[in-house]
Amino acid sequence: MKKGELFKRFSAVALDLALFYFAAKVAGFHHAGLVFLWIFYETASAAQWQGATLGKKIMGLRVVTTAKKPVRWSKAFIRALAKPFSAAILLLSGLGIGKKEKIKTWHDRLAGTAVVGHAH
Repeated sequence: MKKGELFKRFSAVALDLALFYFAAKVAGFHHAGLVFLWIFYETASAAQWQGATLGKKIMGLRVVTTAKKPVRWSKAFIRALAKPFSAAILLLSGLGIGKKEKIKTWHDRLAGTAVVGHAH
């Protein structure tokens, strides 16, 4: 499997945020509840929906363990909790992606996961 490309990863996140925020607002969720709902969405998607959020599915990506196996709930939860911090600090989650030796974001490193491409 090919490693997820930086553009595809950022596009997947942008799609997820837009779709998630729209759906949550239509459903009547308020800002405080959105954080917990987002963490659940990220966790459940990685652990149960073939390792992919809707945005990742559209972009042809998925999350696997470093051993290329499906992600367990515990690793998916760690990844979901760490992801906003990883991305918020000057987008440091993307700095390691471009280097061939370091193709993982901080939240992937912490959770022992990787984002890879998959066939549609």
